[in-house]
Amino acid sequence: MNAAFSMAISNEIVFLSHQLQFSMLLLIMGCFITHELHKNNTRIAAWLFVAGIFVMIDPTRHVVYDAQFNPATCGPAGRLMSVNQFYSLNAFAWGGQVIGNLMILATM
Repeated sequence: MNAAFSMAISNEIVFLSHQLQFSMLLLIMGCFITHELHKNNTRIAAWLFVAGIFVMIDPTRHVVYDAQFNPATCGPAGRLMSVNQFYSLNAFAWGGQVIGNLMILATM
């Protein structure tokens, strides 16, 4: 039953989505920080910079992990990050997401 509703996704799409997530978050955080700097809110801009670092931990982890694969033949992990390292950083990345998002919400 699940197969009838599932959609086949190629490896290239997964790699592209991680790269787009990384670049969009970087762009949004950069624009948000620039906006606060133009309003002369340097403390808030610094706070958002630190929050952005925390938020970007998980997308960076995905991009670094994906960078070692050839999308045409998704083989074993390369030298950049092993599968065990990728999954062992999961709690750290999740914590960074929570802390970063709470910091962003605190500025509003």
